[in-house]
Amino acid sequence: MDKITYGAVITVVGMGGTLLGLYLIVCFVQLAKRVFPYREAEKNDERGSSCSN
Repeated sequence: MDKITYGAVITVVGMGGTLLGLYLIVCFVQLAKRVFPYREAEKNDERGSSCSN
């Protein structure tokens, strides 16, 4: 295998591994969003009323 072919193979494998890793991270984040859905904090009237005069 000559140097140009070897370099192209290493480039494709490196970029493919990076894209695969990013794809797996996106899948993990989507799964985490489904397992732990975002909920807004409930407003507490007692906490806010003690500061205002």
